[in-house]
Amino acid sequence: MMLKFLTSDVVKDKEGVDLIAINCSDGDNWLPVKEMDIGMGTRLAVSKVKKEKTRQELRYAFRQCLRQIATYMQTALPVVNPVLRDLRCLQPSARKLEQSKSTVFRLCQHLKKITKMNDMCDKVQAEWLMYMSDVSLDPLQTEYEISGNICQYWFRVSEMPDGMGGKKYVNLPHVAKAALTLSHSNAIPERGFSINNSLLGKDSLSLSEKTIVAERTVKNAITIFGSVTAVPVNKDMIDGARKAHSEYQLYLEKQRQQEAVELQQKIDLEEQQEKERDKLKKRNSALAQLREEDKLEIEQMNELEAAKELINEASQKMSAAIDLKNMQSAKVAQMMLQTGNEKLQLVSKKLEAVRKNQKTLRDNLEAGYTEDTPACKKKKTM
Repeated sequence: MMLKFLTSDVVKDKEGVDLIAINCSDGDNWLPVKEMDIGMGTRLAVSKVKKEKTRQELRYAFRQCLRQIATYMQTALPVVNPVLRDLRCLQPSARKLEQSKSTVFRLCQHLKKITKMNDMCDKVQAEWLMYMSDVSLDPLQTEYEISGNICQYWFRVSEMPDGMGGKKYVNLPHVAKAALTLSHSNAIPERGFSINNSLLGKDSLSLSEKTIVAERTVKNAITIFGSVTAVPVNKDMIDGARKAHSEYQLYLEKQRQQEAVELQQKIDLEEQQEKERDKLKKRNSALAQLREEDKLEIEQMNELEAAKELINEASQKMSAAIDLKNMQSAKVAQMMLQTGNEKLQLVSKKLEAVRKNQKTLRDNLEAGYTEDTPACKKKKTM
């Protein structure tokens, strides 16, 4: 831009800060108005103007426009941005430069969201040392000088084999590709949002993401060819048009199958949750029954102790009555002894049944599966 209206001695091979320091308003730095680069078409149009004064005014206006553009670019362009400065190491021509080793290290530091850890930075630097001395990359550099496609160059670098069936460069191309995706501005994303909004008219507010992507693909293809009529109609396009309905039916069938699978998964999940709830309910019920059995065990133990005390008391009275030869007291003691034995037998049977129920409940709880046992059902009916 500056070389269009400034002398070559002022601009020369300056870059970065040196370009910003150039005074575009200094008349000593300007080219004569007739030597400015205003383009062949503009130069022809100006030459057709009859009055020399008008032609001169137009040339001055062109220079004023170029000066304002260059001044704006000096203040707006990020020419001193450290990230953009260090991105120059990705140029194939900078591959063998000694200072590129420190440059790629700084680039890794700039892209911390990509490199994340110092370990990856170390791997990138190690691969860079190998990249600097790799003679197999020389043909790729020659191809780049012809095509100028930096993305294709780094793609080819990432595909270089290491002689063992793997890839020679793994981390370095990852950082390079991430750096090359940095947007120059928000213009491209904002333009994409504007196009998407234009697709969503009053009758198209419910378009799905896939439909929007499809329409954008068609629009981009038309933009590439210039107009709808310029799009080449070949055999593949005709076959695609013929198969459009069948492909749509196939898509709907896959969608129905997917919905059926999701519905079955939902049903299975609900059944599993229902089983878990039922299992938890049974477990809580078993725990409640076990607590009841524990209380009943304590009661039966107390009854058992009472029966033993009755038997002991009857035995003592029987011994005393025999010593005194008191038949009446002996009969009473005999009745007490009989009652105590009967009570002891009954309580022992109940206690045995309670402990059996306790064991069954504990076994079921440990096994993770509970259900009402016959013993428990029998207890409920008692």
